[in-house]
Amino acid sequence: MLDALQVPDKPAARPSRGAAGRAVARRVRGRLAVVALAAVLAVIVALAGPVGVGWGRSSARAAALTAAIKRAMGQASIPGAIIGVWQRGEGPYVRAFGVRDTATGQPMSTNLRMRIGSVSKTFTGTALLQLVDQGKVRLDSPISTYIAGVPHGNEITIRELAEMRSGLVDYFNNDVWVRAWLDHPRRGWTPRQLL
Repeated sequence: MLDALQVPDKPAARPSRGAAGRAVARRVRGRLAVVALAAVLAVIVALAGPVGVGWGRSSARAAALTAAIKRAMGQASIPGAIIGVWQRGEGPYVRAFGVRDTATGQPMSTNLRMRIGSVSKTFTGTALLQLVDQGKVRLDSPISTYIAGVPHGNEITIRELAEMRSGLVDYFNNDVWVRAWLDHPRRGWTPRQLL
């Protein structure tokens, strides 16, 4: 699957561009990184196999996964990544690849803390739908059924939350919140404070 991506050996020279051009280039690189990550995740799922097959250090599957990750990173020009795969009853596959800072060459580390961003939407949605399948949560129930004190919680459904159309605050487009966050970047915020 990853071999189908054709990447030239040497990137073409790029003309100088202004701030708008650099912003577009960053968005394109970000989208390419997402595509590469999706490809890596597809490889992980394909290699996962049935429970009971381990990720030991000598495992051929671990070696194949490592090679696929390195290939995807090279093809998408991803400077660094941390990948973790856990299987019930087996040891974890947790590896760091590449660098965390391209300017200094500082290597990526498995104990690095970073903002998870939109990745959380995937596993949160998966966990939510598993709870729906188990009959523990109903998509069209108001969130006040499960959590008290959310502003307008009796008017917002779980489905609206999952579809990101609840009307709750978008913090990073709120200048007051962004200023408070930038003034105190290490401060912890509780869910109640954010609501």
